[in-house]
Amino acid sequence: MHELTLMFLVGGLICLAIALFVGSGLLEVLIAGGLASILTAAAMHFGMLSTDINHALALDAGLSIILAVLLWKPIRATIKAPAEPTRSSDLIGVELDLGKEFNPENPLVEYSGIQWVVRSDAGELQPGQRVRIDRAEVGTFWVTPC
Repeated sequence: MHELTLMFLVGGLICLAIALFVGSGLLEVLIAGGLASILTAAAMHFGMLSTDINHALALDAGLSIILAVLLWKPIRATIKAPAEPTRSSDLIGVELDLGKEFNPENPLVEYSGIQWVVRSDAGELQPGQRVRIDRAEVGTFWVTPC
């Protein structure tokens, strides 16, 4: 392997490694630059590009710009995407009675000494109805009738 090819390969890998530890803004540039350097090294290694520094830098710069433009939105969307809420809770699957005093206008139920708001995607809840907890958020039980 030619020294210039190795230099671009190692440089690209270093850029990708550094991208793991930086915040947004520089992240997109490092990913695009790292991938461009690796692709430039591959082009030199397989004989599609001469091992001349001027040709290598020109290809690397062009690929960096193209990759930055192509990858900008997908990387931004990944960074800004909300994290999936964890569905692991000891409360999921627990069945409870809403009680005769349950009021659909003020849907509160006491469980383990804490007042919880009870919500359902399956329609209106009735007093005395038995429900199963599907998910628990801060202060809220999402339930389905049993």
